[in-house]
Amino acid sequence: MRKKHTILSDLPLVIGKRYQTKFATGEWVTIHDIQYTKESVLKNQKDDKSHLVIQAIYVIYDKCPNLGPCVLDENRIIHDKKFEREIEICGKCKKPLDENVEIEE
Repeated sequence: MRKKHTILSDLPLVIGKRYQTKFATGEWVTIHDIQYTKESVLKNQKDDKSHLVIQAIYVIYDKCPNLGPCVLDENRIIHDKKFEREIEICGKCKKPLDENVEIEE
C-alpha cells in the first residue's frame, strides 16, 4: 500500500514576528531580540571555519507584555514550515519506495 509523505523544513526565526510556543497553554510570543555566538566547525585546524548559532532568544509574551523581554529556548518555539517535497512510502514499513530518497525523522 502506497502512502504519500510530506517533507517540511523549518524557516529561520524573524525578529518582530509572533510565534506560538510548545507550552501546554500554547502561549503566543513576539521575538524581541536574537543573540548569536560563533561556534567552531573544525577545531584545532588552521582553516578554522565558524558559523553562527543561536545563543539566546528574547521574547515578549503577548498576555504579559509588562514582564518585558524574557529568555526562551529555541526548541520551545514552533517554527514556520516550508514545503520541501512529497515522496511515496510503504504503508506498513514506512520506508521510501524510491531507493535514492532518505527520510529524516
